[in-house]
Amino acid sequence: MGDTWKIGTYARIRPLHKGSTKAYTTTPRKDGVVNTITFPYPAAPDTRSNLKQRDELEFKYTQVFEHPTSQDTIFNEACLDIVTGAIDGYNGTILAYGQTGSGKTFTITGGESYQERGMVPRVISTLFETFESRSHDMSYKCFISYLEIYNENVYDLLDRAHMNKPVEEWTRIQVQLSDDDDDNAHFRNLGVYEAKSEEEALNLLFLGNVHRVTSDTPMNMASSRSHSIFTVLIEGHRINSEVVLHSKLHVVDLAGSERVYKRDGSERMRTEGRFINLSLHHLEQVILALQTKPPPKKGAKSIGGKLPNHHHVPYRNSMLTSVLRGSLGGNSKSVFIGTLNPETEFVDESISTCRFMQRCSEVSVDVHVNEHIDVHAMVALLKAENDRLDGDLRLTQAALRDQMDANTKLTAAQVNSSVVMDLQGFDRTECDELVERFLVAEWDSPAQANVMLEIQELGLAHAMYCLRAVKESLVFASNTTAEVQDALNSQTLRIVDMESRLVAQRADADALKRTIASLTTQIQSRADGTPQKESTKVHPVAGVAAPPPPISKQPQALQRLEAVARPLQQLPNAPPLLPSKLPLEPPITTSTVSSTRGSDAIKRRMELLKQGSLFIKHGRQGNPHPRFVWCSPDLQYLNYRSVGGSPTQPIQIPTSTLHSFLSGQTTKVFQRRGDPTRASYCFSLLYDDAKRSLDLEVDEGDNVDRNKAKCVEWTEALQYLIKVKGARLKPTTG
Repeated sequence: MGDTWKIGTYARIRPLHKGSTKAYTTTPRKDGVVNTITFPYPAAPDTRSNLKQRDELEFKYTQVFEHPTSQDTIFNEACLDIVTGAIDGYNGTILAYGQTGSGKTFTITGGESYQERGMVPRVISTLFETFESRSHDMSYKCFISYLEIYNENVYDLLDRAHMNKPVEEWTRIQVQLSDDDDDNAHFRNLGVYEAKSEEEALNLLFLGNVHRVTSDTPMNMASSRSHSIFTVLIEGHRINSEVVLHSKLHVVDLAGSERVYKRDGSERMRTEGRFINLSLHHLEQVILALQTKPPPKKGAKSIGGKLPNHHHVPYRNSMLTSVLRGSLGGNSKSVFIGTLNPETEFVDESISTCRFMQRCSEVSVDVHVNEHIDVHAMVALLKAENDRLDGDLRLTQAALRDQMDANTKLTAAQVNSSVVMDLQGFDRTECDELVERFLVAEWDSPAQANVMLEIQELGLAHAMYCLRAVKESLVFASNTTAEVQDALNSQTLRIVDMESRLVAQRADADALKRTIASLTTQIQSRADGTPQKESTKVHPVAGVAAPPPPISKQPQALQRLEAVARPLQQLPNAPPLLPSKLPLEPPITTSTVSSTRGSDAIKRRMELLKQGSLFIKHGRQGNPHPRFVWCSPDLQYLNYRSVGGSPTQPIQIPTSTLHSFLSGQTTKVFQRRGDPTRASYCFSLLYDDAKRSLDLEVDEGDNVDRNKAKCVEWTEALQYLIKVKGARLKPTTG
């Protein structure tokens, strides 16, 4: 169960221009923190600069930062918790929203001096400082991507091929929108680069900032005309643990707009403003839908691990909301920084920004730590634990043997002591009878008590003899029970073997019945003079047509067929015997028998696919997951599902879309994180016209022969399946 997180809202007010009038007032809380912005009622109706502002408006924030407030203060107060949470496995988002020229880009990327560093450089610095401080028990990896949304198109800002080229010649990134468990969008060909130090991460940031699209507007000499998203992917491995933490941290710099674009500027500026205004409008619609989203009903049943949700949120209306879907209403801790112009002439845009931030503050989401199991680390830990337990078992067995030796010596000493006297034959017979009565009597019954009293009256020697006799009886009974259990297990195995043989015999008998019935029909039709339609026999697995076996025209063939069919009349649903006087076809050739034998290998391959097996599936980022892979009974779908935890819906791949088979680690998924030493146990299935791949690895422990044998079996079976499905799709000629 996750935690509930409400989006944090912060306001940052730009310094007031000289000679301008401030359009707002602020109110501090009791603890001195300013969290309220008030826009007072205009002095007179004819002086109103905004007809929409009819009353005094008050907006509450988590905190309001007025000038002068340093970048360091804003980072520590608004963003530090998000960065720390990302290191601990929570997704995070830092987003700047506001009018053009109000300070969004300055807040996110910073100014020219070191003290004016923005949120992104401070995020990078904090991440690597924390990685270093936790290096004694954690190891981290950091990956960075940087994209830009310009005129509803997505571009990779870290693509060096864009250097010195206009944005119209840049390569567009294809976005695949899918409703997965993380509510994320997937990008095709978006560069993701590993940064091993703070310097490498900052170099990637500076490279992306150089490529950003900017324009000279009346509000800003270098105004950002696109939305940018700087993403940090964090992967944390705890030492001596199979658990891997992973998270995404987005830092978003939204483009701003102003009404002047409706009447001034070039055609390009008007187009940019139109796309910016439209995407920000759709962003407000998404926030409004999330604000009014009802909580899940009590007692609602989950479907596929999620609660049903019939409330529509229009994420797909724009590229911006599609990309930020997981940050707005998904599993992400988010803070929004609204930047404001303090002058009276911009009161309309300031009030609009405040209203948007107020709606955001009312949105709450469920967040949880993102973690998965590293199967290779788990296997290593389990092997180490198994070795430790084996060592403990050997020590325990050695201690047990020593104890048994000591008990044997003590028993011998007691028997040889003077307390145990030599009993006569009559006395021994009497003791044996007492032991038999003791064992037969019910526990704690009067009969058992009487026996014990009699033994006590006979003396210590008789009691020791009786005790030895009871021990021998118990040992005999234990050995007998073990022998009976072994015999029972052996008999059970024989029964299972006989049942399997019986099933196989029944299958052979059924096949022979069908063959005899077919031959009978053909013979009868020829006897009646009715022309027999050409028929084909379809292989039950491969679906390949084979010609029917010819019927002999000699009487000897009919006699042999009747001799085979007559014993089968005793079986259930047996067909009638063949007519005795009918014209026959030529004898059955040996090609049919050899064809049947050749199909045994095909049957084994198909049965292997239907039974399925356990593999290691490598995901898009190369993350390994244990998956169970099998084919449907009709071989129309190749399925796989997760192993362990709550049951999930299997993923189905139509076998008709299988394109080709690749051995080894040849796909990008394996090249990203694959272990080269296990390349001989890996293979990939390409499907959907080779656009997608299913990347699997055989993992049968350290047994090399078992790994190779399983890899060879599945390679032959899958290659044959692809060949058969490809042959069905080819058009026939003639």
